[in-house]
This record gives sequence, C-alpha cells and structure tokens, in this order.
Amino acid sequence: MRVLIISSLYPKSYDPVLGCFVRIEVAAIRSMGVDVIGVISPIPLSPRLLRRNPRWRAYGEEAAAVEDPGGVRILQPRVPILPGGFAFPLYGRLHAPAIRKAAAGLISGSSVDLIHAHAAHPDGTVALGLAQATKVPVVLTIHGQDLLRSFRRGWAARRVIRRSIARAARVILVSSRLRQVVEEEGLEGRFEVIPHGISPEALLDSNLQGKLRALRSKAGRIILSVGALSGLKGQEWVLRALGPGDEYWIVGDGPEKPRLKALSRSLGIEGRVRFFGAVDPSKVSTFMSAADVFALPSIGEAFGIVYLEAMRAGIPVIACRGEGESTLLRHEETALLVQPSSAESVSEALRRLDEDPELAGRLVSRAGDLVKRNFSMDLQCRKIVAVYEDVLGGKRLSEVSGGAP
Repeated sequence: MRVLIISSLYPKSYDPVLGCFVRIEVAAIRSMGVDVIGVISPIPLSPRLLRRNPRWRAYGEEAAAVEDPGGVRILQPRVPILPGGFAFPLYGRLHAPAIRKAAAGLISGSSVDLIHAHAAHPDGTVALGLAQATKVPVVLTIHGQDLLRSFRRGWAARRVIRRSIARAARVILVSSRLRQVVEEEGLEGRFEVIPHGISPEALLDSNLQGKLRALRSKAGRIILSVGALSGLKGQEWVLRALGPGDEYWIVGDGPEKPRLKALSRSLGIEGRVRFFGAVDPSKVSTFMSAADVFALPSIGEAFGIVYLEAMRAGIPVIACRGEGESTLLRHEETALLVQPSSAESVSEALRRLDEDPELAGRLVSRAGDLVKRNFSMDLQCRKIVAVYEDVLGGKRLSEVSGGAP
C-alpha cells in the first residue's frame, strides 16, 4: 500500500515541535507495512520584504527537501500565505500549483493508492484536487484547527472546510470532542474517531535527567506545563495559583512569554518560575519524569497529547473542564478538571493534590491503566491502517501495490 502524506503540520528546523505527532504516526504506520512514498509539508513563501521578522526569515532559510531520520522524503514547497491568515479560504487554490509539482516528483514512475491529508483546509482541499487527477481516494485527519478555529473565520472558510469534509473518502477525528462539534454543526461526511496514542515506554535523556534532578533538589513541589506560550494554554492561571512551596517549570515558547515573565515578577514569584523555552519533543518525557504535577488548564484543546505523556510518567494531571478527550480526562478519576481561566480553581486543585496523597495516587493509577489500555500508538495506527484498507475496498496491505508481503 503506497500512501502520500500532505501535512503542513510537520516538524521544521525552525519549529521541531510543529506536527511532531504526525511524524510519529508516519513512522508507526510504516512499521506496519504501509509504504509512505513521501510527505509534502508546505512552507510559507518568504518575500524579502518580510524577512526582517525572524519567523519569516526562518521560512526562507528552510530547505526545499529533507529526509527524516527514518528515511522518509519530506518535500517542502513554498506556498503563498498572507500575515494574519488573510484570504484563508483561497489558500487551496493558491497552494495547489506548488503542491501538485511536488507530488508529481514523488509519484512519477510509480503508483499511489491513497492520499492522507492532515487538515481539511488547505491541505485537504489541495489533496482532493490532486486526487481527481490521480484517481485515488483521500483520507483526512482533523486534529482540531479546522473545527475549533478555522471554521470560525467566516462563511467562506466554513464553506471550503465543509466541502473538503464531504468529499473525502473518510475523515478521522482525533477526539470525541471533535465528533461533538461535527454533530453540532451538522457536517456531512464519513467520520471515524481515532484518538491519539503513545508508546508504552518513555525514552529518557540521562544527561538532562541529571540536570533536572539537581535543579529540583533545592525546590519544593514541581508543577510542570508543556505547551505553546499562548493565551489559550492557561499558564497564567497556574502562575497565579502557585502555593508557597511550589516551583513552576514552563516548557515551551510563544508570544505570551514576555507577559508571563512580567506577571511572575509582579506576583513576587520570579525566583520560583523557570522558563525552559521550546525543547525537542523527545525531551518532554524527561521533564515529565522530574515533575510532581502536570498542570495545563488549556482551552480550545482538541485532544492534548501532553496529558498522555504526563499520565504515562505517573504524575497527576490538572486540565480544563470540557476540553480535550473526554474519555481520557475524567474528573476525579484520571485528572482534576478546573474551570477555564480561573486561578482559584487551579489553586484548589493544587491544594487537593498536596493535602490528599491518596487522591493523587488514585488519579495516577487509573490514568496509567487507561493510557495503556486505550491510548497506545499501536492501537491508534492499527485503526488508521484499517481505515486505509476499508477505503481501498477492504483490500489488505499485501493486496495493494507496494504493500508488505
């Protein structure tokens, strides 16, 4: 089975965290016998006029083609976008020429059985146009952006997203929350809920482990957040909720960093807050292993893989009520769920974990069992491969071109 992946979400040298879950998924389905002929991951075209901005300069410095450590070829064609997402509904048309050219290079001289796009728009819109020429089906995965943010950009954005979802052979939703949005919006499509998974064992960096151990030897309880520093992730409410014996480790980067640093100074807790910046995704498990509590009261969260990582590490989780995957984040069963944008609610959760070790132990035990049972990477990717096979008429891997024997 030969599959072409189209995903703007894919790690880049300027952002190694971006779409790291897509890279992990690609590696896992390849190990199951899927022949991924390549990944097309478009990058914004960077006019010289905008290159004074570090972000736009980084776009221009990115290579046009790279190879993943696993040997997958990654093509990174330049596509036009406008600051602020202006003209977003037209991105499918604007991106199509560059993506089609990249796809022709990958498909030339060989066949492709299926295209898997990791967004309804613009990646899915372009993939569906490409599929008409190649006569192959398209599977979409919606990770959250399409339905939780892009869908709110106005009627034109809603129209193109609806159209891509309706035309796809199958639409994978990564959480039951997204399924709820689909039902509320009355979207038509062939949907399958396949939550993210995680490998059962964490790989720890011994050097980093030693450094973090030395840091925490002088601290009290370590509260950890991992995520982009944006207004949606909720680090502000953790800062405001810290108890007198708590130290807060913040992993991630983003536009809110200066404001969060200023807030920690104004609260008089600057000495108990550490900003580690963005780290390679492979290092996150090591940070989890060094912490006592994982707190990320994020809003607009479709799933939240970091919650899986914290549960695997055996530390209690604080998340936001009504966010993420409801079968994973269960109040007082696998996590403590707090009210959105509420320092008081986060403070109460931290207090309960500190004063009730038995509660913390129950949360950790139940969460760990649930992750092993229902949220493994193997289970996720077996379900994805089953979708591929079903879309291709029930054919097994070995019955499709390029499949494993």
